[in-house]
Amino acid sequence: MRATLEAIREPGGSLASAMTEETTGLGIGYRWSTLAAPGPEAGAPPRPGIQERGALPGDRAPDAPCLDAATGGTTHLHRTCAGPHTTVLGFGPASAAVLREVAVAYGNADVRTCRVYAPHEDRGTPPPGSLVDDQGHAATAYTTALVVVRPDHHVGAVASADDPGPVREYPRRPYGAPGTVDVTRQG
Repeated sequence: MRATLEAIREPGGSLASAMTEETTGLGIGYRWSTLAAPGPEAGAPPRPGIQERGALPGDRAPDAPCLDAATGGTTHLHRTCAGPHTTVLGFGPASAAVLREVAVAYGNADVRTCRVYAPHEDRGTPPPGSLVDDQGHAATAYTTALVVVRPDHHVGAVASADDPGPVREYPRRPYGAPGTVDVTRQG
């Protein structure tokens, strides 16, 4: 608060000049939390502004401009993740099978899947809600094939398409085992 007030008092200062990751809360991470699946560097303190290996469990999920794969309209990754649901993002062709598996297993729960295509990928008929990472920002921010984004826009789990276990299992925490999902919780 003090830093914000001081920035505003400076000649030519404004609220915009005081906006930083620290004052907005966007730099806050929870790698130490039990809501963050174990992953690389789990428990390590976050390095503000540095994502050397992409978003890790507990980090705030980065946003990225994208295109709607069905309509070509502009959108943002955070718009897909908005709402009271968990979102599983899939990057690259190898992620498609895991996304289908998660959609079938948790389809009646508050779990959504989203295939994020590279601009050069053949999309055929993309699944509803799919995106195109036309500028490459999403691929830069998320360097793994599979990412679980929690409803609070923090990363819950990351996994490679070769070893998708953490992403398959993560929805069990809030939604139970596949096939045992309590659909009465919705709404």
